[in-house]
Amino acid sequence: MDFDDQDWEPAPASTEDAGYRSTAWKVAAGVAVGMVIGGGLMHVADRYLAQRNTVRVVQLVAPSGRGAEPSAAGESTQPQQPTAEADAARAGREQQQRQAQAEQQRVAEAVERAAKEDAERKAEATRRAMQAAAERKERAWAMYYSRPPQCDDNPTRQTMIECANQFIRAKREFEEIWSAGKR
Repeated sequence: MDFDDQDWEPAPASTEDAGYRSTAWKVAAGVAVGMVIGGGLMHVADRYLAQRNTVRVVQLVAPSGRGAEPSAAGESTQPQQPTAEADAARAGREQQQRQAQAEQQRVAEAVERAAKEDAERKAEATRRAMQAAAERKERAWAMYYSRPPQCDDNPTRQTMIECANQFIRAKREFEEIWSAGKR
């Protein structure tokens, strides 16, 4: 049986490739539209929550409704206070607001200072623990390794190489023992 090029017939054009490309674009477009819609919903939700919180803060800070608040018809529910009394009341409220803001700022600074001090204490404790662990390891190494006597006094080149190799082997063994927690 012979497979010559002339025996082969060209395959019809595949429609799968075009379908795949159009499907990929549809998926990409769907993801993009979903991201835009999701972003819009997140923006609206954020704005709604911010407005709701602002209304709550204004209700907490606003005066309790004595005296000069107008009704729905635009008229005051009670007679107008004289301007000197109104100014004094307004100045008193402003003073209270400034005092409350100053107190909030002092509390926030105290909380920030405490958090910073706590983080510094934790970092210092971690540093001390790491230093203590390193010192323990150095003491254990000093107890584990003793330099051979031939390496002490002005060794020859060959002896120095052997001493260095012995040191490296001992250090590797010690590291394996230390990491296994046997020492």
